[in-house]
Amino acid sequence: TLVEENVTVNGIQTNHYQFDDSALAQGEQSFGTLQNVQGDIYVSVAEGYLVRLVMEADGQDLNLSGIG
Repeated sequence: TLVEENVTVNGIQTNHYQFDDSALAQGEQSFGTLQNVQGDIYVSVAEGYLVRLVMEADGQDLNLSGIG
């Protein structure tokens, strides 16, 4: 959901979106079971690329090794 337009992040004009676990795909869960997901995404207005992603979640059986 778009929550704010034209937010400057790292000197780049972005649009700020928020999401929760209802926005995640319900298919294969290769990372385990995520719950209580909340996140913020900042996308470049001019180019459409991801500038910032912040996410918090609870989960079980998470297989996050090697990701970074």
